[in-house]
Amino acid sequence: MRTFIVSDKDAGKRVDRFIMGELDGLFYPLLLKTFRKRDVKVNGSRVKENYILSAGERVEIYLSDDILNKNKNVNIPVVYEDDNILIVDKPKDIPVQDEKDVSIEKLLRAAKPSDTASNDFPALCHRLDRNTSGLLLLAKNQQVLEIIFEKFKSREIKKTYRCIIIGCPEKPFAELNAFLVKNPDNSLVKIYNKKVPGSVPIQTNYRVVETNGSLSLLEVELVTGRTHQIRAHMAFAGFPVLGDGKYGKNSINRKYGFKKQLLQSTCLEFPFTTDASILNYLKGKSFTLPVKSLEEIISGHVYF
Repeated sequence: MRTFIVSDKDAGKRVDRFIMGELDGLFYPLLLKTFRKRDVKVNGSRVKENYILSAGERVEIYLSDDILNKNKNVNIPVVYEDDNILIVDKPKDIPVQDEKDVSIEKLLRAAKPSDTASNDFPALCHRLDRNTSGLLLLAKNQQVLEIIFEKFKSREIKKTYRCIIIGCPEKPFAELNAFLVKNPDNSLVKIYNKKVPGSVPIQTNYRVVETNGSLSLLEVELVTGRTHQIRAHMAFAGFPVLGDGKYGKNSINRKYGFKKQLLQSTCLEFPFTTDASILNYLKGKSFTLPVKSLEEIISGHVYF
């Protein structure tokens, strides 16, 4: 059990926000589970997560040190933030959204609570696969979310990735077009050269940054954003992403010792061509992560 006394500066806070501030090693979903189990008390009485604290109150949370140590907060670096948007550098191994388990969205909502009563913000504007790292854009209110969705739809926001693939394409740069079908039963997608029932068109543009013949580092522009698009499309073209267990080559993944795809969202650009209302100030701006070379990644056995 942990016990805390509410100070004057913490008076007026929700009890869940107060506890998150006191316990750096606590996942917010675990805290919510603790509330559901009625293992949080204020002055000896069980309370809900939205209870508003007063100075001098005693807060008790019944969690063992072992559980706390196993549930360390994920470090989610903030790349950019203002009153409207949030851009973070998403780590691998954690989904962006999950109803039952920990997720980027839940962690950010706990760390940066919204002014709205519903706590629906910050909200995801797009998605990254669980084991894809890099830039992730979130909106801080409904108006901004709708604007960004419209800008993605009209392709006025550009997303660029880097990945390491097996082999080297003959063309140093190319525009790949195909059709994608998602299987809802196994969360896998399949790529076709021509339109088939249930398919959607996809476009993936790539540029070879460097190669050693066996492996290549690509810069990839995701023109259409479909499930597993880069991984499945590059594999269909004959150049699977290194470390990808779903669409890649496991024998080569084992050879190099990578168990997760070497894929990172490295750049977000806002080349608006139409009015963006309260987001007009983002026109022409871009946000880019530093990137490692092919040699740095392979020889050092590190991910992006």
